[in-house]
Amino acid sequence: MTEDALLLLETQSGDRRVRLGDYLSLEEVERADRKAIAWIKAVRHADLRGQPLRDRLTYRGDSLWWFVEIYLHRMRVIETLYRAVTASQNLFRTERPRALEVLEGDDVARQVLAMGARRYDAQYRGTTPGMWFDAKRGAATIGKSVLLAFGAILSRLRIGRPVPRGRRERAPIAAFIHSAFWRSTADREAYVGPILKALVAKVRPDDLVFVGLGPRTAFRARTFARHLQEWQDGPPEVQAIESCAPLSAIRGSLVYTLGCDRIRRWLWTSPDLRQAAVFEGYDLWRFIRHELLGVAYLQLPWSARAMDEVAAALDRLQPKVALTYAEAGGWGRALVLEARRRGVATCGLQHGFIHRHWLNYRHEQDEMAGSAANSGDRGFPRPTKTLLFDKWADAHLREAGAFPAQAVEVTGNPRLDALAEAARRQDDDTRGRTRERLGAAAGARVIVLATKYRERARESLAALFAAVREMDGVHLAVRCHPAETAESYLRLAQDSPTVTIAPADLDLVSVLAVAELVVTVNSTVALEAMALGVPALALNLPNYLSPFVEEGVMLGAASPSSVAPVLAQFLRNDGSRAAMRARQQAFMAQYGMLPTGQAADSAVRVILDLARLTDRVGPAPK
Repeated sequence: MTEDALLLLETQSGDRRVRLGDYLSLEEVERADRKAIAWIKAVRHADLRGQPLRDRLTYRGDSLWWFVEIYLHRMRVIETLYRAVTASQNLFRTERPRALEVLEGDDVARQVLAMGARRYDAQYRGTTPGMWFDAKRGAATIGKSVLLAFGAILSRLRIGRPVPRGRRERAPIAAFIHSAFWRSTADREAYVGPILKALVAKVRPDDLVFVGLGPRTAFRARTFARHLQEWQDGPPEVQAIESCAPLSAIRGSLVYTLGCDRIRRWLWTSPDLRQAAVFEGYDLWRFIRHELLGVAYLQLPWSARAMDEVAAALDRLQPKVALTYAEAGGWGRALVLEARRRGVATCGLQHGFIHRHWLNYRHEQDEMAGSAANSGDRGFPRPTKTLLFDKWADAHLREAGAFPAQAVEVTGNPRLDALAEAARRQDDDTRGRTRERLGAAAGARVIVLATKYRERARESLAALFAAVREMDGVHLAVRCHPAETAESYLRLAQDSPTVTIAPADLDLVSVLAVAELVVTVNSTVALEAMALGVPALALNLPNYLSPFVEEGVMLGAASPSSVAPVLAQFLRNDGSRAAMRARQQAFMAQYGMLPTGQAADSAVRVILDLARLTDRVGPAPK
């Protein structure tokens, strides 16, 4: 990462090594993220040969801006540039180095620091990206574009003849399942799995068809089909989208791909985009130019092909409602655009925490409205209904996302329901066994750290471990993220017997059942713990959990020095803990964030209503 760049500074007081990220506060990180969102959103207004980008880049009349913005956000280059420029300026203003050398660092760090050195009259030692850098990255992007086009053609040849059109294919409900997402994030199945399970149980087999989206490797694994087999004896067929969209169906997007270079020229010659590439006086056009190349050669051809594929699937299946839990991403937006064109209702399922800096859910009023200059653009492709966990998400989508009230509905969080049910099965014996497996001494108060290790949070994590080592009768259990090892935490533990790594097979509910406090940096485990009655402490503020700290329903530590005092205050036996718990309960009740046991059934009711299968709906849950 750019912020991890290792530098050697030569100053009047001597030479020393520093990290670029050391000159970037958490407040500045958050500010850079907000600036990046504003920068990306402004791109829709950029002039492209006499028209705003939103109106110039279209496919079948629909604006492709909806795909441009998520590409720029997903690549994270804009926020990286803002962070690098801020850190560079802070470094030069604070240290006033005579010379600077980049010992380790990426191309963004080298370029920005070289520019900063010239601006602040310091000597820069090291390399900067040159013409070969631009040519190599450009060739790689164009090559990838060609491979994606050939891959789309070859995937149809592998499928062979498309599935013949027949009556059994038609179903009132078509559920579009992102195969790669499902396979790679099994921990998230609890969000949408119960809804799909309840839906399968409620309707007839001919009422529901599953369409697999994404890479063929994920589809061949058939992981989702195996999960369906756990729910019923005869699961519905999961069709690859390619089987519904033969080569003839994607001819339009293949032709569109041939115009990549024309679009690239429009983007590269836009005076507005060229001017926007200057970040607080740092001309970073070479990085912006490459992002625009990716838009032209990668994102837009893929988006057009996704539109072709879902269009063919909708024409073949002719559903009354299309269901997806990827409604905010590229596939979901393509699905909504094509469903809207055909008058098919769409339903999106929330499948995780919608944080305040997630651009996919932030929209301006003019984006929700259709374009005055392009009659084919009817505004942001939002689903007919987006089913949400709670009123907190509802308020965010209405305020930050400009969603109309009738487009959202709170149905509850199936994962919370499942966790609450599992928590009710905990008893003294199971809690005792869990404490033994965690290595907690009898009578010790257990604190659970549930987060993914982040270098930026290493000082706060070190402060947490140091505080626990100094406290009597306190045990820290670390629940590692599935994608990481325990090595970083073991270094912080320093062989302390009061710090242990939780066994990987020990489920979250079992750990929460013995915890007095959950500590995290940015994990939604904090919200799940609060719903089950366990308070949470968020480190390294500000971050995505800051709003809950500001509401007074979550503890917060903005700096490493504040970790130990906050922890000590919480562990005292005084009335503050009871008062905080009362605030949490009131807050979560106000926003509907407590488990109800009815989330899956409530979601199914809305889906069946959209599909006009009212005979399956039944009475509303109490």
